[in-house]
Amino acid sequence: MAGKRDKIDPGFQAKKRAKITYNDKDRISHLADDILVMILSLLSFKEAVCTSVLSSRWIHVWKQIPSLTFDAHVSLKRVARGFDISTIKRQKYVKWVNSVIQSHEAAALKEFRICLNLSNLARKAITRWLKFAFARRVQVLELDLSAKEVFFRRQFSHCAFPEELLTQSWGEASSSSKPSSDGSGVDFNFLKVLSLKYVVVTCEVFKLFIRNFPMLERLVVEGTHDLVNVEACGPSLALKHLELSCCENLKTVKVSAPNLTTLILAKVGVENLSIENVPKLVEVSADSRGDGVLAEKILSASSSWISQLEIFSLKLSAKTTEFVPSAALELTKLKKLAVFIYHGKGYESLMGVARLIKSCPNLQECVFKLMWWSPYCVHRVLKSSVKFSHEHLKVFKFYRYFGRPDEVELLESVLENCIVLEKLVIDPDYRSPYFVAPQNPDDENEKQAVVDAFKFGIQSQLPQHIELVIL
Repeated sequence: MAGKRDKIDPGFQAKKRAKITYNDKDRISHLADDILVMILSLLSFKEAVCTSVLSSRWIHVWKQIPSLTFDAHVSLKRVARGFDISTIKRQKYVKWVNSVIQSHEAAALKEFRICLNLSNLARKAITRWLKFAFARRVQVLELDLSAKEVFFRRQFSHCAFPEELLTQSWGEASSSSKPSSDGSGVDFNFLKVLSLKYVVVTCEVFKLFIRNFPMLERLVVEGTHDLVNVEACGPSLALKHLELSCCENLKTVKVSAPNLTTLILAKVGVENLSIENVPKLVEVSADSRGDGVLAEKILSASSSWISQLEIFSLKLSAKTTEFVPSAALELTKLKKLAVFIYHGKGYESLMGVARLIKSCPNLQECVFKLMWWSPYCVHRVLKSSVKFSHEHLKVFKFYRYFGRPDEVELLESVLENCIVLEKLVIDPDYRSPYFVAPQNPDDENEKQAVVDAFKFGIQSQLPQHIELVIL
């Protein structure tokens, strides 16, 4: 029996498609300047400048962008390695920056960033850029003069921060819609973030930072050899983040800052550390050029601020990994601990790390990384594990695992004592981080051998409820 046909309404007519009309008018160009500036702010600065060729409407829009970033580390990457060619390119880049700030019309700057490897010969240009930024009440100022192409060679800062900029009397800040680019009427009261990398910063200049920038919340100084003594003290300091790194001659650090939350001391030779009046301090990172002295001083101290930390990163020498923390040390608020061990040779005991974990009863995550000299195993009798019961550690990450006795010793202690452990992350690596060698075809085989040994040993003892991740 034939199926019943559906009846079609004779009055039915196919709907006509909506008629689309195209208008050749440029509607975007009719938007208000503020909206166009917001759109351009989503582009890179060079892309924003290029929009000036679109039409007469766009010629001056980019001049109102409140954030200026000049990153020559990216644009000069393709430059030939020859010194002369690089120098010429840098000189052209400096001229381009000068032309931009001469044309810029925004009354205020949110961000001003310069990333360009320059020598002291460019001091006049740098001073001019800084005057320009301060005249426009800049909030975030970053000056990075490092040579990104230098990977294994020690870098040195050559160009100094102009002290006269901080000591001269500039009068009242300009209130005109277009401040002059010569730096007249500079205003330091708006600066919240200052980052200086491989810029010469003297002790006197550092004092002027603390004195002249009342709203400064984040201060980063990296790669200066002229900084010896640092004081960041004051009952009304707004400073929340202080970071000092690669300042090899730094000997004394004194901090008294009621709003400070983060303190980072990396690759510094600090001998005297004084920290007081830091009720909000919750994160500290300590690294004294790999000798572990600074970290040991902190662990040995009986200062009250240590007990309030929530995030703690420290670097110790393998020679002192059996270092016993102060019996009074109890980091009851610590949630994340990162421990890096330098110069491991395989015969050291890592039980000091286990004792440190014991001192953090509420620790939830621990990251451990061993920077050893030699990949060869040194066989010795394992020491007895540190006995304790930890009821909060859930994640343990072990980077550069090779399976040597000291590493096995630590892992067994963690598995035995951390009864609620949920996740174990292992990053197997047998190559020394201190020597760079070409990729060897046998590398993967060596790595697989480390993984196989781990599976045969530690993994076979691993409780089923623990998630194992091998990177």
